[in-house]
Amino acid sequence: MGTCETFFAVIKAYCAINVLLLPRSFANGGYMLSPLALMVACFFESLCAARLSSVAHEYRIYSYPLIMKKALGDKGLNAARIFLGLAHWQFTIGQIAFTVKSLQSTIGAWMGETAPLWVFGLIIWVVYSPLVWVRTLQFFSKAFIFAVAMILIGVLTTAYFALGIVEEQGGSGPDYVAVN
Repeated sequence: MGTCETFFAVIKAYCAINVLLLPRSFANGGYMLSPLALMVACFFESLCAARLSSVAHEYRIYSYPLIMKKALGDKGLNAARIFLGLAHWQFTIGQIAFTVKSLQSTIGAWMGETAPLWVFGLIIWVVYSPLVWVRTLQFFSKAFIFAVAMILIGVLTTAYFALGIVEEQGGSGPDYVAVN
């Protein structure tokens, strides 16, 4: 993959399912608080990435674990790895729980009835498990166009669904609040 393709592959891996969940998240958070929270998160994430990049260029160390070792030493590196492992575990469990519940809610709204959570958990497990087996980004380059098409279909479907709800409520309703 080239630089641009790698960039988009990383972006898709970072936020692919969240694109489908963003409209409901905005409705839950409120139309003023949600964009504000998103901008604050983007600012701090960009600031951290810029500072990490400047440190990497200054010391000519381009590996995150080696930067941590330089800053914290061997004991600090091991402690940081443990804390990072726990944080990744917590984020993974939280993301899966959020995705399962959101998928149940979205499918329930589309179809009019709701299946049990374990059904959606099984669907997520079947979809996510093969991704763990992938060890190189080159695998994703073969499905790049397919993935972009799936994201586009997801965004259009979600937008159509959201516009239908807005139209049903006449452009206003109890979910349209500044802060929930």
